[in-house]
Amino acid sequence: MWTLAEARDRVTARVGEASPTFWSVEDRNHAINDAVRFIAAVTHGVPLTVTGSVDTNAPYLEINGNMVGTYGSAGEIVGGAALTVVPIDEADRKFPGWRTVTGRPRWIMLDTRNQRAYVTPVPQTPTTVRITVAVVPNEIEDDSEELFFGNPSMEKYLGALVNYAVAMLLLKERFDGEAERFYGFAVNELRDVGVNPSRIPALPAPPGAADGNG
Repeated sequence: MWTLAEARDRVTARVGEASPTFWSVEDRNHAINDAVRFIAAVTHGVPLTVTGSVDTNAPYLEINGNMVGTYGSAGEIVGGAALTVVPIDEADRKFPGWRTVTGRPRWIMLDTRNQRAYVTPVPQTPTTVRITVAVVPNEIEDDSEELFFGNPSMEKYLGALVNYAVAMLLLKERFDGEAERFYGFAVNELRDVGVNPSRIPALPAPPGAADGNG
């Protein structure tokens, strides 16, 4: 999997084919992060596995990213039983007292508002649990950090990522025709690797277009 620096090199080379503009590192990083979020959104999120200890003092695991619901999720006690994953709003509706129950964990409640995965019953002694969830990743800034958490299942989207990032840079520059062309490349690559076309939105409007300043 590419690091942020490696992705930036590829975006730099690709955007240079259409524009002589010098783009700052910040601009290129922002475009890459936009592309990561876009691809995560149209592919039902990036699989992320989190392992940690839970007990009555800390009955949840923090999730690094924005969960996309229970899609592709699974949980387990490490070395023990599987845990059933439930959305927190469903848990609150069906089992309103779940937060105060103690004992051996049986369920994981996904809180997509606060990006936490709670266990219930809550163990009174530290217990290691593992959960896999699908997320839209947070912004990355470290050049050595890998895109998509380094998940190899996302490597097939890297070509689309570069073209989408280039499209966003060109759109900002108001090279609308070129932006549309590179966005089309990204869409075609996503379709080629099996992304449902109905999940892919149209090219965003150029900055200022909505208020008549474009």
